[in-house]
Amino acid sequence: MKENIYEGKLVVFDGPNGVGKTTLIKCVAELLKNNNIDFYTTKEPTKSVLGEFTYDFSENNRGISLACIVAADRYKHLEDEIIPMLKQNKIVLVDRYILSSFMFQGIDGVAFDTILDINKEIIKPDLQIAISAQVQQIQSRLQLRENLTRFEKTYDRKFELEYLGLGLKLLGELDIQILNITNNDGLLDRNANLIYNKILELR
Repeated sequence: MKENIYEGKLVVFDGPNGVGKTTLIKCVAELLKNNNIDFYTTKEPTKSVLGEFTYDFSENNRGISLACIVAADRYKHLEDEIIPMLKQNKIVLVDRYILSSFMFQGIDGVAFDTILDINKEIIKPDLQIAISAQVQQIQSRLQLRENLTRFEKTYDRKFELEYLGLGLKLLGELDIQILNITNNDGLLDRNANLIYNKILELR
């Protein structure tokens, strides 16, 4: 992966499905907004045609073909959204990035070395937020959803947490700064403030 050479900072959020990641990002974004810090939020798969295809393809496909399509959407994401915002000195908050590839393509049987090789030209995160929670709480949140993805229906949350840990070990070896967050019920505000303060340190 390449170092971020731009003025802005890349902050990425990853964790198992149902961990409360999206809600946490919204809270962090609100703190940044209230303190007049310029930011931009985005997510993967993207809302582009390629991102929509990636989402649909992942429901019935797995393995290296899916890993390559996910990476293609990520490269396009960097080109179209992330890098332009970094050039404008924004804090870019990304909902899912390389760690999610380690989690979900890893759990599908793709070797981490292969995933890393496919993503070798992406920008390193300045800060990796790794979100976990108690398995029972994650599962309870998922039960509130009307539609579940293949990953949510097929795999136990314990496996997602296991691959989260394995992916974090690799990112740590690449000298990527990591903030581990336990997002159990009742900790949302505390966690949002922890992340906000860590972002301030980046600046």
